[in-house]
Amino acid sequence: MSLDTSEGFDRLLASYSVRRLTPRPVDVITRELNVLGLAEEFYVLYMISNGLNFGRFRMLPIESSEDPKRTWDSLQRANNPKLSKYLGADVGLLKRLAVFADIGFGDCAAFDRQEPSIWYEEDGELHQTQVTLLEFLETNLREAAEL
Repeated sequence: MSLDTSEGFDRLLASYSVRRLTPRPVDVITRELNVLGLAEEFYVLYMISNGLNFGRFRMLPIESSEDPKRTWDSLQRANNPKLSKYLGADVGLLKRLAVFADIGFGDCAAFDRQEPSIWYEEDGELHQTQVTLLEFLETNLREAAEL
């Protein structure tokens, strides 16, 4: 990802006054995002912030023993079929889709590891998008601001 993408994320998050968490060390980000099979643009975002919160929208953090209260609902927990409250904890779906955000009302956003794209859950149904992570965040932050 280019510097433009990093600046785009910074600009977007600043424009909505998003609450950010301190980024985890680079080796932790690399390890955890590799395990989940997330695209490079996720690395750029997690280098800026370990998850984020704005209204009903929450980008899930990488779990941190230094901050268990704010990182409890983590990427790791959301993608563990025994602990996940997303996608019906369906093992097949959680193998294919990596949950990365709580978009409100018990629904989630996930990255498709097989054919790179972002999906979102709404009222129990999955919908595929063709947007970038930056575009997805912008849409969700705008919608959260309107509520």
